[in-house]
Amino acid sequence: MRFSLRLLQQAAAFPATPSSSAAFAAPKAAYFISRSASNQLPVYSSYRNGTREETILRRIQGDASALKRDLLAAFPHLQAAVKLPKNHVVVKGMHVDELKAWLEAKGF
Repeated sequence: MRFSLRLLQQAAAFPATPSSSAAFAAPKAAYFISRSASNQLPVYSSYRNGTREETILRRIQGDASALKRDLLAAFPHLQAAVKLPKNHVVVKGMHVDELKAWLEAKGF
């Protein structure tokens, strides 16, 4: 009983302050890309029918169309499409390294 009373008195002595992470939180984007279990970005290459090359961005949480808009603003020469059932962004061609570098620069 004394211990809990002492904790209540100590808690009343210190005013409530926002945590440092809440005070300095970055503005939220419309999307988030989570990393894999091995802490890698989920950017993959794919070959279809032996000749068709694609780069696939997976594990997108939120608005994949906003990611596609940001991607095309940064790389206007790319052709990209959103695959809605799985919420993936598919880019025509092999661009794995440059997309990973761009995502890391954005803080993902």
